Amino acid sequence: MKDMKPVTWLCEASDGENVYAAVNEFQMKEFERFGRKITPLYAIPEGHVVVPVEPTLPMLAELGFNGDVELAIGHANICDELRENYKAMLKAAQEEG
Repeated sequence: MKDMKPVTWLCEASDGENVYAAVNEFQMKEFERFGRKITPLYAIPEGHVVVPVEPTLPMLAELGFNGDVELAIGHANICDELRENYKAMLKAAQEEG
């Protein structure tokens, strides 16, 4: 997924409040040429989902802490280990593409 290309771009209007969608690279470059802020937008490939970079407490509980989520807050070492495992899973998924 590292080599993903934008499917479209959001381009800030000159008033700084409105936003336009550039449907192709030529349009995007025209907005860029006039100094407009450009934000690329990507499609989510089939079979993938969007997840937070940092896991939430309920996610940590699903990753292996079988007790009460509130109790997990007091177990910093367990939470830290689960967070690192979660980040490793995200990294592996990105490398797999």
